[in-house]
Amino acid sequence: MTTLGAELEAVLFIAVGGGVFALWILMATLHSTFKRLAYEKSRREIAAYVAEGSMTPEDGERLLKVESAGIKDACAGKRAYAD
Repeated sequence: MTTLGAELEAVLFIAVGGGVFALWILMATLHSTFKRLAYEKSRREIAAYVAEGSMTPEDGERLLKVESAGIKDACAGKRAYAD
């Protein structure tokens, strides 16, 4: 037979655990969103430098390739740890 206090402890434990999990999901989503926004902003800035002539199109293309390769490597690394 369980007491009311023991049941409340279990409910509290589950509620706090669920809250921490929900907060973790929210923070991971925000992190991913802001990371992607920064990635897109840097691509736009490179395009603006090329458009105004302060950077050659070849340099801009090289930077974009390096940047996208870095994203692919980061994603591949995360995928390797997920398995």
